[in-house]
Parts: sequence; structure tokens; C-alpha cells
Amino acid sequence: MTEKLREHRQSLNDHEAMADAQAGCVPCKLCGGRAVITDAGAGAGYYVRCENSGAFRSAEGCMVSDQRLGGWAYNVMDWWNRLHSFPTPAADEVEAVARAIYAVGCAPDEEWERAHPRTQMTYLEKARAAIAAMQARSAEPAPVSREIAEWNAALDAGCSQDAAIARVRALPAEPAGEEPVAWMYKTHLGQSLTSTFRRTHYDGFPVTDETPLYARPATPTNPERLVEAGFRPMSEWDSRDRTVLLLVDYSDGCHALDDAQFAITIGHNNDHNVGEDEGKGWEFAGWCWSHDHYVQGEGMPVGWMPLPHHLAEAFAAPSECASAPNGRHQVDTSMESGPNNCFHCEAPMPSSSAPLKGGA
Repeated sequence: MTEKLREHRQSLNDHEAMADAQAGCVPCKLCGGRAVITDAGAGAGYYVRCENSGAFRSAEGCMVSDQRLGGWAYNVMDWWNRLHSFPTPAADEVEAVARAIYAVGCAPDEEWERAHPRTQMTYLEKARAAIAAMQARSAEPAPVSREIAEWNAALDAGCSQDAAIARVRALPAEPAGEEPVAWMYKTHLGQSLTSTFRRTHYDGFPVTDETPLYARPATPTNPERLVEAGFRPMSEWDSRDRTVLLLVDYSDGCHALDDAQFAITIGHNNDHNVGEDEGKGWEFAGWCWSHDHYVQGEGMPVGWMPLPHHLAEAFAAPSECASAPNGRHQVDTSMESGPNNCFHCEAPMPSSSAPLKGGA
């Protein structure tokens, strides 16, 4: 970032400009353009944005936090729409957007190189999500392959940070038009093919990170619209021991981020006495961003529908495996058997199959 642009961004925070807040905008002293003053709401104060550079500053003089989505998302979308129109972003374009988000939310661009590798990974993920939201389409996700085992080997050898960043940079943006309906732990249920595969160690035990699950159906505003959205009433439930999309009623729960009554997540039910208690036996997966808490044990499912095709493949039971104690293949992600071989019988698994653990 040039010194002139640094001075430009500093001028946007000038207290003299803030005195004209009620007018809705003030002139930028360096470029002469309009600097719009926007009420962020929810106690977040005011933002000042130069319409020429797109730079944001808060009224208190701090850079807009990356958590304030209205700041960096609008800026990056405006920048991308003006300068790019590629249907499939390349890895270097994803990194360019990541740098732009980082510069708006945290620090000048030149500090990106000094950012912690985990921080860079976070912003690369945000960039991929931002691009997907703007694109008409995106590239196909990278398939699960032996690259996973090679990545884990690099992690065990102490080269995890460089390997992780390279892995994230190589991935395309998520399929456009979809957004996460749930986040889940791959060690518990499986792995979505549209996500990165990251592995860490905690107290000597291998632990995989969370992965997003994507689906297209819109969340209905009331249970009467279940048929319109494709959800079936719970009275027609016939998919025990199978992971499905769930429409959950959170009316009795805590709404930390909004007051939405219904939200979509995933889950499965292995309880055979559901007739006595519809909520008994349900296992909900992951974190609900809409309600700001883990959905495990929260809310009541009021509708269900099969998983979309690309997710149904990931959760489908593999062919019978006589040596597996529960009659199903299990995947061992260690170097001994490889990521696509059954843990019990070493039988090769289809490349489209996701790692399954236990009876999930």
C-alpha cells in the first residue's frame, strides 16, 4: 500500500469530517470524492467509506473488524464487481480477494506477508466464500484423494502450516448459490467433498476440524410451508439411521444473533421409540450460525428431507464389509491404510466416498 493511500485512509477518520455526520456524507480531502457515513446499527457505531477507494474506517478510528460483515463484504463485492467478471476464480484471484478483506478488516496490505499462517488460512476461506456469493458459477470441488494422506504426513513432519496454506489456496470457491446449513466434525459423521481436510493433534489424539455442509432449499418462515420448501412432516419419517436435512424449531431456545424461529441443519435419529417422544434420539450436527450455538440438544425437528445428491453420496453406506463389526466400511486416514481404504479389510473405497466413522 502506498504512502498516499495510507494518508487517504487516515483522512477518512478525521474528526472534522465526523462533525458533518448528520449530512450523510463528507468530502474526501485527498481525492475530492464523497465519503459516506453509514450507521452500522446494533451499537456498532458509524462507518466512513470513501466511494472512490472503497476504504472503510470506523468513527472511533479503528479499522472495520472482519466480524462486521456489512463492512468488508460490501467493500470486497464492490471491488470485485468493478474489476473482475471471471466465472471461475483462479487461486491467485482468491488470494487477491483475501488480501483485500484482510486490508479492510485488519491492517495494510503489506502486513499480509507477516500475518500468522493460520490467519492467512482464515482469510483465504473467507475469500472463497465471498467469491462464490458473487459468481454465477464456480469450479468443481477438489476430489478426496491420496493428497490427504500426503498432507497429513507433512503435518506429522512439522510442516503443517505451509502445507495447509497450499492446500487452501489450491481449492476453488464453493459452489455458487449454496451456503452452509450446518458445520460438523468429520471424525463423527464424515467429510464433505467441498471442504478442506485439516487434521490436528490434541493431547495425542488425532482430531479433524469442522467441515461445512451445503444445501439449496430455502428456510420456510412457518411450518405450514413445509411442502413448498420440499420438507416432509415428521409424521412421515422413514429414514432411521440415515443422515438427512432437518427443519428445526428454535422457538424455545436462545437467539443470540437473530429471532428466526426456524433454521435448517442436518441430523440423524437412531432411536426406535420416536413415537413416544419426537425429540428423543435426534442428533443434530455442528454449529448453527443463525442462532449462535451448537444445535446439539437444541430445538425440535418439525420437518425433514433427503440430503442433496452430492451430500447423499458422501453419507451413503459403502458396500457390505464382512470384517467390519457393524457391517459397514470404515476409513482410516492414517498412512498405513490410506484415506480411501477400509480400516478393517483394506478394501478400496470409491473416490466419491467420504470418510465414515462408526455407525454414523
